[in-house]
Amino acid sequence: MDFIPDQPGDRPDPVLFTDPQPDLNYSNLVPVSGLFDRNQYNEGDTFPPYDNTIGLAEYSNANFLTEDTMWDYQHPSLADTNYDRIDWLNPEPVDAEDGKIDNRIYIKYKDGIGEQIDHLAAIKYWAYQLNFYYTPEIHYAFLLDKKCWKDYADKLIPRAVGYSAGLLDYFFRGKIDLVPDEDNGCGYVIENQTEEDMDGTFELYYDNTDDERIQIISGDFPFEAVIPGNNNNGSVNFTPPNNAKEPGNYILVFRGKLGNEESAVVGSVYSTGTIEITPPDRYVYAILDMSGQSLPGQFTEIKLKLKNTASNNKEMEGGKLIAIARYYKPKDNNFDPSQQAPFPEYMEDEYSCSISAENTSPPPGRDDFTEYAFDFTDNPIPTNVTDLILQIVYRGKLGDEDGVAVGMIDLFEPDHIAIWNNTDYFCNDGTLIRSNYDNDLDGDGQGDVYCSPTHASESMVSFSKEPFPAGVPQTDYALELDRIEAGEFKKIVILQDRETYYYSATYQCEDPDPEDSFYIWDHLVVIGKCDVVMNHGDVRFTPRAFRDTLTQNGLTGYIFQIGICCDGYDWSSEANLP
Repeated sequence: MDFIPDQPGDRPDPVLFTDPQPDLNYSNLVPVSGLFDRNQYNEGDTFPPYDNTIGLAEYSNANFLTEDTMWDYQHPSLADTNYDRIDWLNPEPVDAEDGKIDNRIYIKYKDGIGEQIDHLAAIKYWAYQLNFYYTPEIHYAFLLDKKCWKDYADKLIPRAVGYSAGLLDYFFRGKIDLVPDEDNGCGYVIENQTEEDMDGTFELYYDNTDDERIQIISGDFPFEAVIPGNNNNGSVNFTPPNNAKEPGNYILVFRGKLGNEESAVVGSVYSTGTIEITPPDRYVYAILDMSGQSLPGQFTEIKLKLKNTASNNKEMEGGKLIAIARYYKPKDNNFDPSQQAPFPEYMEDEYSCSISAENTSPPPGRDDFTEYAFDFTDNPIPTNVTDLILQIVYRGKLGDEDGVAVGMIDLFEPDHIAIWNNTDYFCNDGTLIRSNYDNDLDGDGQGDVYCSPTHASESMVSFSKEPFPAGVPQTDYALELDRIEAGEFKKIVILQDRETYYYSATYQCEDPDPEDSFYIWDHLVVIGKCDVVMNHGDVRFTPRAFRDTLTQNGLTGYIFQIGICCDGYDWSSEANLP
């Protein structure tokens, strides 16, 4: 057999499934019945087409003979062949069973009728006499030999293979995919990549670190929807599991009606490359000076480090990088999480998202982390949000194919930090006193103590995941603040990813008044630790107060100095002083 695959007619036309046209007596048959019999060839009909719009049974019944039913059906008939125009003088040589060469006459279809089979049937030795006398017994004067079977096989086997493949394609025709929703900048979309509508339930699964397959029941999953053919649904969201064996890999399952078929099941593995995310060199992902600003502030830039951790050593080449931030916004836009814990009743029920501009830098490599900055100017991230998740999406060349790689990190809620200067206060026996020349603490009518308020001309703040050495000024600071007057505070907001992190604030004061003999310091380095306690975005820190002891006129008290407090208290109010 000279088998040439994928010839015209080998593969069934999709119309066999979408428009099967079953016999009215069997109208309850499933659409796949059209693969075998589409009612294009019935008793009394003319010769059916031999293309791929008829069922396999129709095709074989009309075009081919069998030894036990030869000429018993409407087609093939002798009238369909060149029987009445046989060239008896030009037989074909054939290998006989006795090893000799015999001569044999074959018939075939007339031009334009049926499949073009050169050896439809062989004529037996005594057929010439029957033909000459036109006797009815001529029907018995034919046989099928090796040349006939070869021609039959050349036609039937490729079509049988093609129809079998079409049957498998039919049962596995459903194609769905889960892809990042770059248009809305948040969540995912489900793409129906078939021509038929999907009407049913969509479920999402993942494999955890214990090799257990777990259904994700969060956000929009599971959900019911109708997704038209070659279309997608609106954006869907879910909370990524924190115990996934392979982060970013999910199994999407559809159950329902696919086209005309009920109880269909379609599955797809959403497998991405992976990107590892770590903090940038200066530790904080974003920092904002909100001194004198009202809520909500806005982060317009995120910095971080990335490394390609895709499996099978797949390299990234070209493509594009974007960052997507997902979070809950407060119902009241002026809600201040530094003054009140952002419990769920204060926050919106649906996620909001911000999407960055495309980063045109080369994609991350596999050997080292590379620092990137993502611009959110056109779609900034508010500072009064909770449940902040940052996702990095790469689309481009991944190994030898176009692919997607995703990195994700759950950041803590924006941390509101106060940096204050309370050198204008004196504490005596638990009583807070604003320092001036007339302070009479012993009641003798004379001023007893005066502490000169000090102004910070420079304030540099650094953050780290590791403790800072005591008293050592840092040079790689995250933010430099303007002058802080006595009695003034500054407010900054940062994004970071740890339950505990460390800070170092370096202050340089202005030259003191030479007449002031109680000037305390001209340079100060304050270090400390921030501990985060989470309760749906409830961020609190251990406050730190920094004081020096002052003894004057026999009275001992404490002078409040410049410090940093990570609980967001308003240090401009006396009631909030430690």
